[in-house]
Amino acid sequence: MKIISFPPYGLFGEVCYLLENNGSAALIDAPGNNDEIIAALSSNNLKLEKILLTHGHVDHIEGLADIAEKTGAAVYIHPADKPKLCDSVTNLSEYFGLPPVKKYSGETVDVREGDIIDLNGLDIKVMETPGHTSGSVMYIAEDAIFSGDTLFKGSIGRTDMPDGNNALMMKSLDKIASAKWELDNYTVYSGHTAPTKLSEEINHTIPYLKGLYSYDDLL
Repeated sequence: MKIISFPPYGLFGEVCYLLENNGSAALIDAPGNNDEIIAALSSNNLKLEKILLTHGHVDHIEGLADIAEKTGAAVYIHPADKPKLCDSVTNLSEYFGLPPVKKYSGETVDVREGDIIDLNGLDIKVMETPGHTSGSVMYIAEDAIFSGDTLFKGSIGRTDMPDGNNALMMKSLDKIASAKWELDNYTVYSGHTAPTKLSEEINHTIPYLKGLYSYDDLL
């Protein structure tokens, strides 16, 4: 398994990744830096098989329609966030005063808790982590966690925008902290910050945030 990271892109500094295994690649989110992604695929002799969306906000799907069309890659997203692919209100384009994202109306593959996605022999596991959006997920492959806007280095994604829910985010953080991880440590690759160690976030960030918020008080 190899991970190719791209520099932060666009107004919100979105970070996406290519996950490579045996010549096949999966793109984690599609912020719009398609020329860079296509160049990386070409220079590494990779075929883009899958586009794995952590959620459906504008900064994570801006380039989706074009890159899916160019590569023929299958698009994976949680069903709760699927409507955002064609709706400038729910994907927050309108919320931020941005031009509408090119709609993706092609077929998608639903992802749900515990699903295993095969990338040419590499297992990629899905963990549902609602809070930033109702359909936010993380993708886990070997010792890497692609957390989207659920968990950042030292922080978490916003929950004060449409479809955000702080109570659900706190439950998701509890779920992450209490999960029985198979390895001693994982690296978290988020949608907007530098990579971080899962142990650091579980031991410091999550307890700090849980001290500030109680989801029982928010229900």
